[in-house]
Amino acid sequence: MPRLATKISFEVVAARVQLEKYLAQEGHSETKLSAISNVPQYTISKFLRGRIKSLTPEVLKFLSYANIGINSDLTRLLNEPLIQSALGNAWDGTDEGIHWLATTINALAPVIRSATARHE
Repeated sequence: MPRLATKISFEVVAARVQLEKYLAQEGHSETKLSAISNVPQYTISKFLRGRIKSLTPEVLKFLSYANIGINSDLTRLLNEPLIQSALGNAWDGTDEGIHWLATTINALAPVIRSATARHE
């Protein structure tokens, strides 16, 4: 029976881009990340090359050690007054509005991460 192709999410693409930037920094490597995260180097390599197409527990583990947040610091983010104000201004109070806000934020995530990375 043939395998079905896995659709890659925005989160995976964003995480892969952030990991590539992390590894491009001086002193960072797949081998060092493997050692500190206790995740096999080949798993990191497979994720970077697109062979792993989802955010598995092992992937989340090494992303965390690389300080690449997917859902990390969510409490801090939700308590941020600027975020509360922006969401309050944009949300129309409906379930559909929640869906559209989430879809828009997910679509903008790579752009936001790219912009903040340029200013670091």
